[in-house]
Amino acid sequence: MNLKEVVQRYLEAKKQAPSANWMALLIFVALFLLAWTVFAVVWVLATRVPERPVEADAPQIVTSTPVIVSSQRLLDGVSVDSENLTAEPIVAVMIDMHRDAHPVSGVDRAPLVYEVPVEGGINRLVALFTAHDAVEEAGPVRSARPYFVDIAGEYNALYMHVGGSPEAVKQLRRRDDVYNLDQWYHSQFYWLDRRRAAPHHVYTSSSRWLAAVEERAVASSTFGMWRYDASEPPAGGGWQPAPEIAIVSVNNRSSVWRWDGAAFVRLSGDKPYRTRNGGAIAVNTIIVQQVAQRVLDAEGRLALDTDGEGFAWVFRDGAFIRGFWKYSRKEHRTRWYDDSGEEIALKPGRLWVHLAPLGVEPRVVLPAAPQR
Repeated sequence: MNLKEVVQRYLEAKKQAPSANWMALLIFVALFLLAWTVFAVVWVLATRVPERPVEADAPQIVTSTPVIVSSQRLLDGVSVDSENLTAEPIVAVMIDMHRDAHPVSGVDRAPLVYEVPVEGGINRLVALFTAHDAVEEAGPVRSARPYFVDIAGEYNALYMHVGGSPEAVKQLRRRDDVYNLDQWYHSQFYWLDRRRAAPHHVYTSSSRWLAAVEERAVASSTFGMWRYDASEPPAGGGWQPAPEIAIVSVNNRSSVWRWDGAAFVRLSGDKPYRTRNGGAIAVNTIIVQQVAQRVLDAEGRLALDTDGEGFAWVFRDGAFIRGFWKYSRKEHRTRWYDDSGEEIALKPGRLWVHLAPLGVEPRVVLPAAPQR
């Protein structure tokens, strides 16, 4: 009996049988359909050809050369092995260069130093360190000037000094890009060396400034990095040999550097200048930056214009190139460019910047020609 016959009997029964029998017939039809469905399912399963199992794809072995990320410190371009060291807080320390202050301390360990004229026909330094640079002694620490505050502000630095000129003190009170650490009010971060006569007797150290950095919660560095390149500059392209440099200050005293084949070394007479701990001052890059200056008051204090642009000379690898400097207010940063407008690549490592008055150019001394 097929499904068609079952349906026909159901319809005939519905016409002839009383309604009481319809239910029995309906149940019979339902059971028949269920049995038919079960039979069909069993038949399909019994006759189904098993599929061949699909083999999983073999795992792909990816071979790659390990990528070594070289991180550079913002302050001097030196490669470090930790991202935490690239943007450390910066500390700026005023260093005396008066004749009674020599020999000075700490500048041979500073990644970056600015040498700048002050009143009295002498120069003064601001030495910049990262917070964790290990320095046992730095000084003698002297007073602030407005243009040194500007320099410290470019690095959002903890600025260490002993008092300052009236204009510098006024600036420090209103500026928010410098962490002011005046020794007059924060003497715990300094000490007095009784072997030296005042005012050349105030010193500090990395352990002291690190405590100040933590107490003042000095922020990590955010200034833009200069362009650095460890390879030697190409021959030509404006580069000229510079085995010895003499930067003449306003009183005709010379700051003399000599290339020794690896670095420029600061001289005292014909020998390397020695700091109080006996270290020589050797730097990888020297920059001479001409700035306009004027006398402010009867004391002879100066105003230096570091906001603008002017001529500059960059020395590295025993050679130099003349170009220009430009300060960007938007970036809050000074950069140095060649005559084509391309930023000059500095040598990673210690850098010394001379701010020289207009008209003062570095004098390059070439070796004497051999006599015949």
